[in-house]
Amino acid sequence: MAAQKIFKEMLRYFRLVTDRKLNPDIMRRQIDFIQHETRSDYTVVVVDSLHKLPFQDLSDRRTGIDSWLRHMESIRDEQNVSFFVVSELSRGEGGSYSERPDLGSFKESGDIVKKACGYISIGLDRMIEKEGGISSKLRDNHCALFLKKHPLSSIFRVGYGLALKLKWRAEKWLDKCWFAKMGLPLTFWGEEWTGVLGGILIKKPLFYDNYKSGLLYREFVSINDIKETETQLDKIIAFDNLLSLMTINLKPLSSYRFLSHKNLILTLWARRHLKLPEEPDPLAVDKFKRFYALLFSDKGKQQKIGQPMKESFLKWLAERTKTSDFELSKNLGETFEKLFSEIEIEYGQVSSEDLDPRYIHLFLVEK
Repeated sequence: MAAQKIFKEMLRYFRLVTDRKLNPDIMRRQIDFIQHETRSDYTVVVVDSLHKLPFQDLSDRRTGIDSWLRHMESIRDEQNVSFFVVSELSRGEGGSYSERPDLGSFKESGDIVKKACGYISIGLDRMIEKEGGISSKLRDNHCALFLKKHPLSSIFRVGYGLALKLKWRAEKWLDKCWFAKMGLPLTFWGEEWTGVLGGILIKKPLFYDNYKSGLLYREFVSINDIKETETQLDKIIAFDNLLSLMTINLKPLSSYRFLSHKNLILTLWARRHLKLPEEPDPLAVDKFKRFYALLFSDKGKQQKIGQPMKESFLKWLAERTKTSDFELSKNLGETFEKLFSEIEIEYGQVSSEDLDPRYIHLFLVEK
C-alpha cells in the first residue's frame, strides 16, 4: 500500500506531450517547469520513437533525427536529464534514414521496454540485497523509495552491470582456460553449458532459456536469471579447472566421433576401472560392455548406479587431480550427480546385448 501511495504521488509529476510543434526549446522549458514543480534537479524523458519527433524539413529524415540527437545530448548534460527512446529507427545502407520505412525498419517497442524494465528490476533487487535485513514484506516499500531517490538510468546500470560482469568474467576465463588451450570448440561443453556460454559471450549478453518461454535466448528479466547463469558459469569453470589438473594427452580432434567434457571424463574413469591405460581413447565394444555390467548395481527394469561406483569415481578423481574428496564434492558434487542420473536415463533400460555404439554419446566407444 505504501508503494502504491508513493507511485501515485510520482504520477502527479508525469507529463504527456503530444505537441506536433514541439522543438528543443519547448522541451527545455517543459523540463525546467517540471524540475521547478518537483523541486528536483533530475528528470526522465521518454521518447516514443525518434522518427515521430517533429522535423523542420520532413524530406530529410536523417538530418532531422541527427539534429534532435545533438539537442538531446546537450539537454542531458545541461539539465541533468536521462532519455529513454522506446523505439529506434533502423538506418539503411550507409547509415541513411532517407529510405521509406517498412515494418522491419523499427525495433519492437515492447521488447525495448521489457528489457529496460527487466534490468531496472534486477538493479532494484541487487540494491535491496546490499542493504541487507529487508524482509519480503518491506521489499516493495524500499523499491518505491529507491525509485524516488535514484535516477532510473542509475538503477538500470546496476542491473545491466551484473549481466556485463558475467560476460567479462567468461571472457577473462576464456583467455586462459584449459579447453581453449587444447583447441576445443565451444560444443565441448554440451548443449546446456554451450548455450549458457553462447549467451553471455555475445556483445549484449542474453539469458539461455532453452525454449522454456518459447525462446532459445531472451533478455535477463530477474535477479534469479543472473544467479542461475552465474551458478552455471561457476560449474563450467570448476570442471575446466578439474580437467587442467589431469594431464590429458588428447588426440587430434578429427580422430573422435564427438568429444565432450562428459564422455571424456567418463571414458577415462571407465578405462581406469578396467585397468586399461588412462588415455583418452575410445573403448572397444566388448570392453565397454564389461564396464557396463559393473556400472549398475540394481539390475531391475530401470537400472541404477550404486553408491560404491559413485565413490569409486570420486576417489579416482581425487587421486588423479590431487584434490580432496570434500573439495570435489563442494565444487562439482551436484554436476556429478546430474551426470550419473543422465547415464541412468540414457542406458538404464538397455541390456548389454542391445548396446549400439552409434547411440552411445556419454562414453567414447569404437564404432
